[in-house]
Amino acid sequence: MKIDQKLINETVRRSTLIAYNEDTRNLNFHAVSPVDKKTAIKIMQEACPEYNEFTPDLLKSLPDDCQIILAREGSVCIYVIGDVPNTVRADEGNYIKHEYPWDNVTRFWWD
Repeated sequence: MKIDQKLINETVRRSTLIAYNEDTRNLNFHAVSPVDKKTAIKIMQEACPEYNEFTPDLLKSLPDDCQIILAREGSVCIYVIGDVPNTVRADEGNYIKHEYPWDNVTRFWWD
């Protein structure tokens, strides 16, 4: 069975837009599938161009080959699948970073 990545990306885009829309917001949202970094940035530019310390451009510092699960856990949240060097900071402001080394996942959350 061939995976239709365009369909997956569009599903993630639509659900993320709903989660971040003020009228339909979901404060406990996790996208159904990870997307690549370029797609994540594009989706977040549409869904959440700016929120307190977060802007989508902050994701540019993440590794090019990572996969990102877009989320909203009260505030902006992402889960990065792949190696994230300790030197990588997803922003210059207020964020919390949790590492889950057993899953090779790093969580970033902005307040």
